[in-house]
Amino acid sequence: MNTSAAITRLYSSLVEDEEDHGCKELPESSCQEVPANAGKLVTVFTLTKVRDRIVDLKITLAWLLTSLAAPAFTIALLAPLVGPLEPRRL
Repeated sequence: MNTSAAITRLYSSLVEDEEDHGCKELPESSCQEVPANAGKLVTVFTLTKVRDRIVDLKITLAWLLTSLAAPAFTIALLAPLVGPLEPRRL
């Protein structure tokens, strides 16, 4: 089974067939691309979340200290330090 067929099957299982999804305004050839585009969006959003977790200061600094065989109390000291360094989210 190729990738596009798997994405189309997943899309059709998640989305009801009766829904329009804006295909009234689109040509049929463009409407057939909707499942592939939905698969691409899910992939991009998932990879973005993974990237955000990898570059998170709390995780990165703890991992770095652990890989350098730092004592456990130094990793515990990161908790008060990491908080103010993070950008504020609204």
